[in-house]
Amino acid sequence: MHSLVKDSILNYSLSDTRWVWDVEAIKSTSIDKTVLDLLTRKLSQLPDNIVDALKVLSCLGPKVDDTLMKYLYTSPESRNEFIACLDLAVGENILEKSGDSAYSFVHDMLKQSAYAVMSEEEKGEKHFWIGMQLIANASTDTDEFNAITFSVVDQINAANTYGVTEEALHMKFAELNLKAGKISIDVSDFQSALSYMKAGVSLLNGWQDGEYYDMSLQLYESAALVSYLNTDIGLMQQYLEILFENAKCFEDRLHGYLVMIQSMLSSEKQGEAMRHIISILEELGESFSIDVNPKDAYAEVVSTKSLLCGLSVEDVINGKRMADKRMRWTLKFLTLLCHIFYPASKSAQLCMAACRVVKLSIEHGFCSDSAEGLQLYSFGVWNFQNDVEECLKWVCAGKRLVESLGAKHMIPKVTMNVHIASYWNEPLQSRIESLKESHHELLMVGDLENLTVNAVHFGRRSLLCGRNLLTAEKECAALLHGMYQIRKMNALLPMISNHLSILKLIGSHYDSEQQLNEPLFHLLGNSEINSQDGLLKHALSKRLGGLAQQCYFDRLLLAFWSKNYGEAAHYAE
Repeated sequence: MHSLVKDSILNYSLSDTRWVWDVEAIKSTSIDKTVLDLLTRKLSQLPDNIVDALKVLSCLGPKVDDTLMKYLYTSPESRNEFIACLDLAVGENILEKSGDSAYSFVHDMLKQSAYAVMSEEEKGEKHFWIGMQLIANASTDTDEFNAITFSVVDQINAANTYGVTEEALHMKFAELNLKAGKISIDVSDFQSALSYMKAGVSLLNGWQDGEYYDMSLQLYESAALVSYLNTDIGLMQQYLEILFENAKCFEDRLHGYLVMIQSMLSSEKQGEAMRHIISILEELGESFSIDVNPKDAYAEVVSTKSLLCGLSVEDVINGKRMADKRMRWTLKFLTLLCHIFYPASKSAQLCMAACRVVKLSIEHGFCSDSAEGLQLYSFGVWNFQNDVEECLKWVCAGKRLVESLGAKHMIPKVTMNVHIASYWNEPLQSRIESLKESHHELLMVGDLENLTVNAVHFGRRSLLCGRNLLTAEKECAALLHGMYQIRKMNALLPMISNHLSILKLIGSHYDSEQQLNEPLFHLLGNSEINSQDGLLKHALSKRLGGLAQQCYFDRLLLAFWSKNYGEAAHYAE
């Protein structure tokens, strides 16, 4: 209001004895800009030492306490002087104080104003000074430094954006960005992780050999991974290309190969992914043939079961751990093969790969990938022997093994498999809410492959377990849109079949005020797939066995519920 009066937009008329104003001028006034200008003028009237303190504070986070202040101002005199300035700003209603030593601006606009009074060069210098103070005064290998890692890296990176840096320290800064990126991955903040990895790669200024080779390798591996997790496939490919070109040996390319294959599986390039995996396995000393008949798979299940009969669950959980790195990579790529065979309903190949994982684990020791091998072997036991007890025993053992190893990133995956296996001994509806929780947990750890499996099973159970169809329809449509957003196209096809079945079951017998989603074929980006028949035709032409099975199953279900038992029997065959 004072600002409007000062600018003669709002005036008191002595002749009319009332306030008068220019409506058009007020409408054209940016309130945010007016407030910002006003606050900037207020700051300019404060003593220089208080303004300098506020500038430092504006470069930091929303709240600053003595954890950072003790590193910024190491002498008691300088720290007390800084705190005295902040206390004066509290008296001016610019800052607020919580507890004994935590300060924050009373409003974001005040923080913005304190930041805006600095030139671009001064902002860069201020950020750089803060970052270097934190690096200089905190021991880099301590828990205390770990707690302020993000503050350090954010300040150095902010300074760099303003052109203020120290080239001689770029390798140190790149290392800090790598550290911050890895911490972000651990807490599933993949967007921040990508930002840190990109900054780290930029600071490298190209691939570095010699003493910085390992750091270059880790930065490009991690940058490719988080690019994939953020669905930026083009950027992922750029990082992988540089990694593959500069890696010194086959082993140094394995992390890159893993990301590349995961990306292929997300893009429905299962055939290409399988060829790469088999080639990598051969390089690792493990041959695998996809030409498997059910008889061979049955024999493999029987021989694996015989080996496991000599072990208790406790023997596995507390037994020898796998130390051979190449063997661990072998298990990882064998389980990736299982991810191809499972949705394609290639039970024989799935059993051969899973049993191989179990046998190698028994011989060389158990690791986190052994757990998934045990669980997938369990599905083979059910498929070929209908042995529910043995199946559930090793599915649950896989989850316990992961927990005992502390492999947190795998817990959502193995927990999901336990929920899926419950199909054989629990009512269908018993795990619906658990599968919903698994969806969130898999998303949090960036496990996009198993997110697909979970979404398909959730959709199928929603259809079968007697839930309210309107609720099932909304949840299925929401999952479809979620899979589309993260570009999991291989999940969309079976889920669309599910969604169509739900819509057909609802038919015209629903509250007309209840809004339903139209069939979501447009998400596929394929104009030829515009009906349930088109979906089945696509599955058969592309030899997508899992999808074709899903389509036939959904048709069987609709025919049975419509009491067309002859048609249902036809689809069952």
